[in-house]
This record gives sequence, structure tokens and C-alpha cells, in this order.
Amino acid sequence: MYTTSTYTTNSSQNFLLRNHYTTSITDEGTEVTVALAGFAKNNVGVTYTESNSSFKIEANKGSGKFEETYNVCESLDLTKATAAMQNGELKIKIPYKQSTKPRVIKIE
Repeated sequence: MYTTSTYTTNSSQNFLLRNHYTTSITDEGTEVTVALAGFAKNNVGVTYTESNSSFKIEANKGSGKFEETYNVCESLDLTKATAAMQNGELKIKIPYKQSTKPRVIKIE
């Protein structure tokens, strides 16, 4: 997974944004955790584009705007992704597509 970020502000009062994200791979898919301390839940949005397997986080605080785009592998199903924000952390869970989940073949 790779990401591109931009942060702009139109005010003379800048604030420090320390963007940090982690990813973890599970049996069910991938979980991305993004630190967005200081951003209110109602000022953060997540959108996705299936055609290029990416999702974008947009956050606003005062007159500043933060955008970050994450590109994911095609085996993940962005249409079934979920997001939750708590204590300044945005957690996005993206499950595998059904066709890419490993299946157990019973040995008789």
C-alpha cells in the first residue's frame, strides 16, 4: 500500500499535523489506522474509487484541509469497507473479495 498526502491552509494560524498510519493484515482483509488527532469525526470523510483500487481521506479543521489517498491491492473489496473514528484514530477495515479468500480443501 502506498499513499500520497497534501495539506493546505489559508489562515495565518497553522496547526501541526503529524499524519501517521499503520496497516495490519488479517485473515479477513486489511485494517488501516490513521492518526488524525484534533480532527472532529464530522469533519473527516472517506471516499473510494473501485476503478483504480484507492480510497481517499479528507479532513477539515478551521481553514486547513488535509487529503490523503491510499492505493490498495485488487484482492480487497472497497465496496464492503467500514470506517470508525475514536480518540483521534480513524480505523478502516477492508475485507478480501470473496474470490480471493483462501478456501480449505477437505482431504478424504
